[in-house]
Amino acid sequence: LIMANRYEFYEDAIDIYFNTQTKGLAKDHEFYKNFLSSDMVYYTIPIHMQYRPDLIAYKFYKDSSLDWVLTFVNQFDNSPEDYYTDRVILIPSLTRIKQLV
Repeated sequence: LIMANRYEFYEDAIDIYFNTQTKGLAKDHEFYKNFLSSDMVYYTIPIHMQYRPDLIAYKFYKDSSLDWVLTFVNQFDNSPEDYYTDRVILIPSLTRIKQLV
């Protein structure tokens, strides 16, 4: 079980209108490239997994909570709509993820 979360890669940002703290831009907008390696996989999203990054993460990592890695590496917004049928996405290896997080 990997206990990292996607927010550690983002800087804190203050919303001056609502006086709240949130996560803003990535600390290093090129950091996602560190997840890329020769053992990554290109995966075409089938219809039964469209809009479900959690299912894709479970398929490859046996851990649905790693869906954030797929979103981060593929530079998607935090929206399930990015995971539409027939879209090809990058799947980093679990070994590489463990090295980084």
